[in-house]
Amino acid sequence: MSYTFFPPAAGFCLIFLALAAPAAVWSQPPGRGRQAALIERGLKLMDEGRYREAANLLEEAWENDPADASLAENLAICLLDGRKDEAGAFRLMREAILLGGKASVNVDHIHEKAMLSGGVVSDTCKGRLSFQKSRLSFVSSQRDHSFSLAFNEVKEFRRNRMLGSGQGGFRIETVQGRKLNLCPSDWSDRTTELIFRLWNLVTKE
Repeated sequence: MSYTFFPPAAGFCLIFLALAAPAAVWSQPPGRGRQAALIERGLKLMDEGRYREAANLLEEAWENDPADASLAENLAICLLDGRKDEAGAFRLMREAILLGGKASVNVDHIHEKAMLSGGVVSDTCKGRLSFQKSRLSFVSSQRDHSFSLAFNEVKEFRRNRMLGSGQGGFRIETVQGRKLNLCPSDWSDRTTELIFRLWNLVTKE
């Protein structure tokens, strides 16, 4: 029986290469771990309603990957709700749509127009209204109030001021006659204006 002898240094090198080779196949590009951490932490802050803090993290992530439609969508929400930067938010919303994604705004779905003594609309649910190239959708905190509509299912998309409120809302009426009353979650006329700009963007391009 014969043995092949390797000098100690050579044997060590062969063992090292054998162990290192598989790791090279599975290694991630530099910075990928930090990118994932930025997005994960940013989304968690969004869930907690801490949009201004989330914006700082997602901005860095967007600089690293400006082709991520979902990242553009979420950063736009943070700029709008956290910094009140409508112009910056709209630019990112437009970019998200061009990348094949969607642009979203936090809104309240108003089930009734009845007003409480304090001037607050009763019976509402919160959710996210999203615009894409071919349809709009609403994902509600109450699942049975969610909806998704192709543009040809929408008969009218117009302003609709709530009774007793000085803030602007809007109504979506479907061709089947369903009337959906909504308002931006901050009850801001400026956000309502942005929503109409999004509607014009996706239906006219």
